[in-house]
Amino acid sequence: MTAPLLGQSLGVALLLQPPRVQAIGAPEVAVKEVQLQGIDREQLRLLVVLKLDNSNPVPIPLSTIQFLARIEERELAKGQTTESLRLPALGSADASFRVLIPLRAIPGAIDRGLVALFGEGLRYDIEGTAELGGLFRIPFRKNGRFTRTQLLAAIRS
Repeated sequence: MTAPLLGQSLGVALLLQPPRVQAIGAPEVAVKEVQLQGIDREQLRLLVVLKLDNSNPVPIPLSTIQFLARIEERELAKGQTTESLRLPALGSADASFRVLIPLRAIPGAIDRGLVALFGEGLRYDIEGTAELGGLFRIPFRKNGRFTRTQLLAAIRS
């Protein structure tokens, strides 16, 4: 292949390749506040405010976020954002969640928590979906284990 033809072939190949898009990273999340909203015969209602930090160079519009939290494979809580928000580029915003905890789940969670203090920790699993701008639903899942040390530190604070 001659040099001009090689150059043309490379140029066409570069034009036909899709542009490289930088992946959007997940926002960092921290608990800012927890408020007891009410309690009845069936459930405990909380308002949980999370601080979301966006390290991406683009804003992230969040229509809703829904989640289900489990401790040791047993459902503990369900939550959903109370309003949509726009997470600014390279900035932060607060997201408020309505969290419902069935009263029947609390004794089991306490029992599992006590066992975890003397065992290998407490397994948790959080799964849900984040809806971006009303157009895309992105599933997420986080699981892990709270160690005995972490549980003791949380009790002391």
